[in-house]
Amino acid sequence: MGDYEFSPNGRFVAIGEEARGRVLLFDLRRWRSLGGVRLPSPHPSGYGGAGPMQWAAPRRLLVMSGPPFMTQAPVVVDPRTGRVVRRIGWRGWALTSEETQHGLVLLTAPSARGARRSLGPARLVHVRIDGGVRSVQLDRIEAGEGQRRHGRVRALYPGLAVDRRGDRAFVVAADRDLVAEIDLRSRRVVYHDLVEPPLAAQRTGSGISTRTARWLGAGKIAVSGEDLPASEQRRRGSPAPYGLKLVDTRIWTIRTVDRKAQTFDVAGRRLLARRWYTEQGLSPMGVAAYDLEGEPRWRRFAGSNALVWAPGGLRVYVDVGDRGERRTHVVDLSDGRTVRVLPHRRLTLLRP
Repeated sequence: MGDYEFSPNGRFVAIGEEARGRVLLFDLRRWRSLGGVRLPSPHPSGYGGAGPMQWAAPRRLLVMSGPPFMTQAPVVVDPRTGRVVRRIGWRGWALTSEETQHGLVLLTAPSARGARRSLGPARLVHVRIDGGVRSVQLDRIEAGEGQRRHGRVRALYPGLAVDRRGDRAFVVAADRDLVAEIDLRSRRVVYHDLVEPPLAAQRTGSGISTRTARWLGAGKIAVSGEDLPASEQRRRGSPAPYGLKLVDTRIWTIRTVDRKAQTFDVAGRRLLARRWYTEQGLSPMGVAAYDLEGEPRWRRFAGSNALVWAPGGLRVYVDVGDRGERRTHVVDLSDGRTVRVLPHRRLTLLRP
């Protein structure tokens, strides 16, 4: 599965196939398949895929057509007839994407030869369901990959968040405490240097750095990620957690909530911090829950490399190691209590 999207009324779901240029459609009320839509591939070989998508209107589904990690092109599909009704004249590869009411926001890196992304100024591209494409270069934020001497790589993957109204996008730099605020209508860019307490760990900006970001509302953005210094690449070291941090866009400060986290999920009104690598001498952190202000609420499953599926509502599924085998805990978000334990099963939860 490349991506999925529910119809505006919640009755239908579209599922994109990652390795084939096709979107499958399902009627959730009658619980039956409606067939599929074949997408045109932007690659001469015909190798396809269906990436990020946005069901912006009842009869208009925007899909990025093409295989993952390669050039994709946006097309608009009419789910009722199963026809491609518009091909949009943009081609590229997005590091990450976010939805708006009117389409998709893509964060891209400069293109080199083939599918490689060279290191340079990032570009924000807003692809609209009506066929419009608007873009702006972010001169102070670098993205992409660059080869250095002795086989070392410098790679920067910034984080992207869009506010709930879809008016503003925020790009979080991967190598410094800097956020670009972009007005999606006027394409005006304002850069904000974030203020962090002086005791916070300083980063060098060399090596491989990745950031993920999520708009939480009330002027706050959650940010997490990891850093692999250039000195660790030849030793195959583990990336160091960037931590879970909160950016307050009202006063442009950044505050560390959990230093050990590499990633997070949002479920209900909880931030669920995790990491998938174990630092030397430390056991896995399990899951640490915080409210949207960054205050701790509960911590569970220490010592387990936990996986979280957050469907929304009042509960969350946590896949943990339990006495030599994995089990799935159904956890109450309010207090972290396990309300039921299920046999382990690989899950993909679709959230309307």
